[in-house]
Parts: sequence; structure tokens; C-alpha cells
Amino acid sequence: MKRLTIFRRAAVSAGAVALSCAAIGITQSAEATSILIDDFTDANAVWPVIVNDANPNQVISETGLNNVFGGTRTTEITLTNAGIPQADDIRISVFMTPGIFDYRSTSEASGFLSLTYDAGGAGLGIDLSNQIGLDIDFLSFDLGNGIPMPVTATVSDGMNSASLEISLTSAGAQVITFDFMDFSNIGSVDLSAIQSISFDFDAGNAADFRIDQIVTTGVIPAPGALALLGIAGLLGMRRRRA
Repeated sequence: MKRLTIFRRAAVSAGAVALSCAAIGITQSAEATSILIDDFTDANAVWPVIVNDANPNQVISETGLNNVFGGTRTTEITLTNAGIPQADDIRISVFMTPGIFDYRSTSEASGFLSLTYDAGGAGLGIDLSNQIGLDIDFLSFDLGNGIPMPVTATVSDGMNSASLEISLTSAGAQVITFDFMDFSNIGSVDLSAIQSISFDFDAGNAADFRIDQIVTTGVIPAPGALALLGIAGLLGMRRRRA
């Protein structure tokens, strides 16, 4: 099931929130807001795409997509090693229902995958200055042959770029967060005018994984907003008990 990505709302009534604000004089938003980058519920390429010895690299550019920031997804897949020539391969797919990016490789095949979002070269023009970082939500990862998978996120303002690598070292469903504060060279990047976001996956032999969605990591509510949530929640409980 997809997480709510555009707005993660607290389960309180509008009346309770308004009453709480009036009582304690808080005006900050009580919501932590994230931005959807891609939930893989739209595609216009012919999937699956397969790379092997005969065709070791493919670039797939999809435009006019819904639920993809900038409307364009560029996917590049490269077979970096095939233990058994003409037998090992990698195949990637987008399953629009329920919205999954799927990567599958044979036992001796390793590959390099890139997902790029830049509005088809026109630039995103997205303001991430009030965001914490970027999240990739993995539905599964099998740690193929016990090999960790490095994943690198890169953001660029068109002039300068910054990146961060995180390795998946355990199998199963997981969310990895790329905190902007940990990006190399982040001080040279204008986060208020990001033009491109990309993710590189260095997948070892037999790696299989599925991605549910990619979002930004929303802002953390200020202490006053957290107090608002607590009070509103108590008011909601008291109302339900009445």
C-alpha cells in the first residue's frame, strides 16, 4: 500500500485544531509535508526492458507522466557483468498497478541502474530548501549473493551538484533516507532551485529489488506544532468519548 506522500495529515478534526490554535496561540502548520518524486503509477515505455550481452545498455525516456515530478522519467540500465555469456541478463519493469519499479537479475548478472528526474532536460525548478532529504521506499531487497547494494542520490541546481551514497546491507522492505546535510558539496548547491534529481543503483550479482515510491523527506513540525498535535489529539479523544 502506498504511503500518503503529498500531505501526511494528523488524524484530528478541523474543529479540534482550530480550538487548540486559539487556546495556545500557535500558528505553525501541524503537518509534515513531503513532495512526490515518483510513485511508478504511470509509464509509457514498453516494459519489461532486458539487457544482456547482445544489448548491454538501454536508455528509456518517458514523458508526459502523471505522479512524476517534472513529468519525465529517464531510466538507464547497463549490464556490467555476465558470468555466463548469452545466458545471464537483467530485466526491469514498471508495474503501474499498484505502482512498482521492479529490478530482476539472473544469478551471475550485475548491473548499474540510473533513475533521473529533470523534466526532460528543461529543469525541475523545485524548491527543496524546506525539506530534510530524499526517501526511497523499497518494498523488497534480497541482498543477492550477500552483496550490499550502494545507492547514490544526486541533486543539482544546474551549476553545482551534491551527492550521497548509502548501501543496502540487509534484505527485506526498508526506507532509506538521504539527508541533505550529509551530501558532499551541499553548501555549493542552491536547494531552493533544484533542476535535477537522480539515483544510481550499483546492483551486484543476482540482486532483486522493488521500489514503491520516491519522495522528499518532509519538514519536521516545530515544537509548538507538536504540542498542537498532542492537544488536538486529546480533544479528539475526549470528543469521541462524549
